Amino acid sequence: MAVYLLLYEAAATDDPATSGPRERSWGAAQLALWRPSLRGSLQSVYDWLNGIRCWRKHWGPLRMDDFDDADVDQETKKIAAEHRAIREAMLSLMFTWAGLENTLSIFLGKIIRDPSNALASAIYFTPPNTETRLNIISSVLKMAIGGSPHYEAAIAPAWTRFTKSFGRRKSVRNQVAHGHITTANVSGKNYARLTSPLFDFARIGGPLSQGNLPGLSSNDIRQSAAAIAKLSDQVHNWMSIVDAIYTGNEKALLDAIAKLPTSDP
Repeated sequence: MAVYLLLYEAAATDDPATSGPRERSWGAAQLALWRPSLRGSLQSVYDWLNGIRCWRKHWGPLRMDDFDDADVDQETKKIAAEHRAIREAMLSLMFTWAGLENTLSIFLGKIIRDPSNALASAIYFTPPNTETRLNIISSVLKMAIGGSPHYEAAIAPAWTRFTKSFGRRKSVRNQVAHGHITTANVSGKNYARLTSPLFDFARIGGPLSQGNLPGLSSNDIRQSAAAIAKLSDQVHNWMSIVDAIYTGNEKALLDAIAKLPTSDP
């Protein structure tokens, strides 16, 4: 604001009729030509900033807690609460996803027999995308235990289901990582949603034009976080399969195979 005030003072005082006999620069001459416009514009900016400053001095920053039912209806409070619920669900999902990635790096260490997991973590986290990371595990897993008599009939199909489920959960994770919390109005009702970035009109406007809600609700995100946690549990069972094959424990292997899901977790 100090810059605006300095410019305003210059516009207000650098008048050739009052500044006295002195040599004026070319810049000062130009300033004299558009002084009236500058003075009006800067006065407007000054008034606006001063108004904000006075409002904050007397009333402080605006918060939802500052309102009561006479100021904000219950619908607005409901939407505000749902916005908070979406933020909490997003945080939960991102932490759960990080846990899944860590568990997968440990699984890779189990496959390549790296007790410290130092080599496995370097291999796993070097690629910048999760598709490549999972492809590495798939290739190493097949190379390590592909000779098992149970591989083609039970292990390989189960791992394919795992990778497909992983891909679906990754899609939700990406929506959460790059999304924007907004309020969508459909058929006269407001809904808090996690959508694509606000100005991604193609992705947001498409569903709205058909009367559908764009993006995800807080419940959608929580359900996805729970599904990601189940994938982490599955990885621990996959570790048991690898251990059983390496140690030749047929009973433990069959028990672990029996725990593999036959559908999307």
